[in-house]
Amino acid sequence: MRFVIFDIDGTLTDTKEVDDKCFMKAFEDSFNIDIWSQKWETLKEVTDWSITEEIVLSEWNRLPTNSEYESMISNFMSNLREEKAKDQSQFNEIPGAKDFFYRLEKSKQFKVGIATGGWEESALLKLKAIGIAINNVAFSNSSHHKSRAAILKNVIAQLSRKTQSIPKRIIYFGDGEWDYKPCQNLRACWEI
Repeated sequence: MRFVIFDIDGTLTDTKEVDDKCFMKAFEDSFNIDIWSQKWETLKEVTDWSITEEIVLSEWNRLPTNSEYESMISNFMSNLREEKAKDQSQFNEIPGAKDFFYRLEKSKQFKVGIATGGWEESALLKLKAIGIAINNVAFSNSSHHKSRAAILKNVIAQLSRKTQSIPKRIIYFGDGEWDYKPCQNLRACWEI
């Protein structure tokens, strides 16, 4: 059995630009911290949870409170919904991604999963926008895990439980350096 795991932004959905814009605006509205010039690759981890934590810790010398996280997520989701209402084309699929995803999902040789550094609510909104349902798909995100490695490990564990097997191979589709790094670290556990 081979596991195929997908990122969302820039891999399944063409939403990197709108996601960044909405996230940065929500961050400024929630924390009054301007991150418009922030380069994601300079951060230790590139997940919504980790970005929020790292920048607030750096600026305020403390972690965000639960209510601050909730406010950030709420503002972010409002921004995404507003942008989607204004221009649905900001939430298109990467050409051919949905078809490829469903072909693999129907195959007996592959089991698919989704591992995203985004928060669950935003991930579900983007997947729904391109017509991908995750009813029987292993799925993990930044609402439950801070690091990409933990998110990937969680999807792999879900797929292993579902198939009651250890994968022969794990294939991960992502679009950023932050997707590549955790795969290198996981090579010690599985062939990726």
